[in-house]
Order: sequence, then C-alpha cells, then structure tokens
Amino acid sequence: METLRVHTPVIFTTRVSSKDLTLDADDDGGMVTIPKDTRFIIHPTMVHLDERNFDRAEEFLPERWVRWENGGWVDRDFEKEKKLAAGAASDKAATAAADPTTPTPPPPSPLSDKYTKENAHADTISAANPQSFFAFSDGARNCIGRRLAIMEMTIFLAVLFRDMCVDLAEEGYELVKERRFVILAPNTLPIAFWKRDE
Repeated sequence: METLRVHTPVIFTTRVSSKDLTLDADDDGGMVTIPKDTRFIIHPTMVHLDERNFDRAEEFLPERWVRWENGGWVDRDFEKEKKLAAGAASDKAATAAADPTTPTPPPPSPLSDKYTKENAHADTISAANPQSFFAFSDGARNCIGRRLAIMEMTIFLAVLFRDMCVDLAEEGYELVKERRFVILAPNTLPIAFWKRDE
C-alpha cells in the first residue's frame, strides 16, 4: 500500500459532479460549491503526499499501514487509533486542569520526526487514513481489479521474501520515474536476488 501511495501509478482521474457539492475549502470554515455537471480532475499523488493527510508524507513508511503485534504483522485501524488518541488527549487535559502545577510538555524537536532505526516503528506516526488513499480511485467507478491486485501483490511478495533476499545491485542507485498518463518503469533496475539461509 505504501508503495502505491508514494508511487501512484495513475497520475490523475476525472469525475463529473452528479449534483451540487458544498465542500470545506480551508481550516477557517470557508466553503466552496461545485455546481452539478462540473468536470474536475483528481490528482491522487497530490493527496497522498500532503502532510494534512499523511504524517511525514514524503517518506516511505510502511508502518503507517501495519504494526508488529503478538509476534506478527496486523493491519492498523485508523478510526480506532483516532478515538484512542482523542481519549488520551482528553484524559491528559482533564489531569492538567485538575492539577494546575502540571508542567506543559515542550514542543517536539524537529529531529524527532526523522526516520531512524531507533524510531522506525508504528508508534512514531499515525495510522494511514484509508479515505485519503485512492491509488485505485474510489466510489462507484473505482478500479474493478483492486482486491485482486492487492491479493496478488501480497501473495507474490510473501512467497518471494519467504525464499529470497532482495536488494539494489548498485549502491546509490536513484530511481527516476517517467510520468505520462501512468508512471513508466525504468528501462533497467539493478536488483540482486539471493536465496535465504534456512
């Protein structure tokens, strides 16, 4: 999922509004109305790489989708984590209100947002909001092959990584994406495979 978020294959999709739509335009309560029969273009990459939708949006962080729990990987639940965070914040506010001597924690250091081996786990970022992810589009006209594609990717990668190790064959290789209507694969991608030790 994270690969599709960062490297969304389709650059844009178009839709036509079937009725008048009124949407929030900004955080200040401004509204914008889109009249019926308006054709508009949606750029998934712009949504996927917007910090308002994903923490540390420019970084490749698969932990925003899964977490290690009880000896295995499990999907993260955005809605559940959001409710838990809101409950924890209100408990903290209630404790601070009851005890005015409670010190206010300092703002986080900008360096604490960096992805390092020490903080490379799901607790450093919020869960991905599935409503802000639409590499397969969304709604009544979304990609008919979405579930099949995700299932194929999951099975392929599970079998591949069960038996093989994979790495770039050239150190410092920089992937250059060629964008047309879809992202095109590079002519060559130097990858090394070797069998895992039993």
